[in-house]
Amino acid sequence: MVLQHFKDVLDIILYSYLFYISFYNLVLSIAGLKDREIELEKGKYLFTKVLILIPCYKDYKVILETAKYAINQDYPRDNFEVVVIADSIPKNTILDLKSLPLVVKEVLFKNSTKVKALNKALESVEGNWDAVIILDSDNLMKSDFLRKFSFQFSKGSKVIQGQRLPKNSNTEISFL
Repeated sequence: MVLQHFKDVLDIILYSYLFYISFYNLVLSIAGLKDREIELEKGKYLFTKVLILIPCYKDYKVILETAKYAINQDYPRDNFEVVVIADSIPKNTILDLKSLPLVVKEVLFKNSTKVKALNKALESVEGNWDAVIILDSDNLMKSDFLRKFSFQFSKGSKVIQGQRLPKNSNTEISFL
């Protein structure tokens, strides 16, 4: 009898815990359905001076497209700078990058890491920047990203994470 009572108590605790987790996830899922497109209010924020760093290690096939998206922002050009940190990139790709209105920092390490590349670039960057954005070499920024970023930054946000969307949304993996 005592054993059955103990089992019933354990069942109640387990089912309560599972209900709590399920309910919590349901609430978060419903909240995530809300469209949170940021409405930019004219004159309500200052243009943040932004440094965009793109560390690139051997990704020479995608870096040109990423760099072109990064410089084509609907944002005052004197308020942002794009720096591509080129590590083990072919010379012809570096020449193509240098033809764009951005800065190319060439680095070469025995054991390359993203942190080493970022630190090296930050050591040599000139200018006074309010914020730094770090992109992977295959990330494409929408043309209004810097406006939305600046709006959030001017409201006091210290860390802002963009939403990464897959290029091809018709595959099983990109759906996940």
